[in-house]
Amino acid sequence: GSSHAARTAATTASIVEIEKADLRGIQLEPAELAPIVNAILRLPKCRLIVFGCGNDSSFWERINCDGRTIFIEDDQEWIDKIRPRLTTAEIAKVSYETRVEKWAEQIDSGDSLKLDLPDGIEAKSWDIVLVDGPAGYAPHLPGRSQSIVTAANLVAPGGTVFVHDCERPLEKAFASRYLGEHRRTISVWGRALLNGYSF
Repeated sequence: GSSHAARTAATTASIVEIEKADLRGIQLEPAELAPIVNAILRLPKCRLIVFGCGNDSSFWERINCDGRTIFIEDDQEWIDKIRPRLTTAEIAKVSYETRVEKWAEQIDSGDSLKLDLPDGIEAKSWDIVLVDGPAGYAPHLPGRSQSIVTAANLVAPGGTVFVHDCERPLEKAFASRYLGEHRRTISVWGRALLNGYSF
């Protein structure tokens, strides 16, 4: 039917967009980018939130050119580096209170882990949430526990939450608990494991 045609068109468009893009410095590989790009292109006026600023920020802004894009970032250096490259996307500065080494103690903390977000970032109103920050590759770093709990609160009914680096214990455990294994519809290996959860 028409939804299959729309999906096929979105898939074709996503491959074209990824091939066109300058992916230097972007950590996600095309296999990981494709399902996220598909999801964005399927939704006119998509509302997109990305946890983490980086070399891929202008890519996401361009893919979602007719929608609203907000990046959530804790590192002022990244904010200063990326903001001049963006034309319409917004960046919201946040602070994370967690550390990777303490994740097992915090897994039951629930809503107390929700981030304090700036006004204008409303709960349950975002079509796509991509959790690709903050950093979590070492014990002293914040890890993604707060961004995953917050993502579960931000995503609209019918929306999708993508979580990168799901092979790591913290991301795997928090995504299972707060996004739900029963909602996991996408698992793609590239540089790391990207999971998608449909709400």
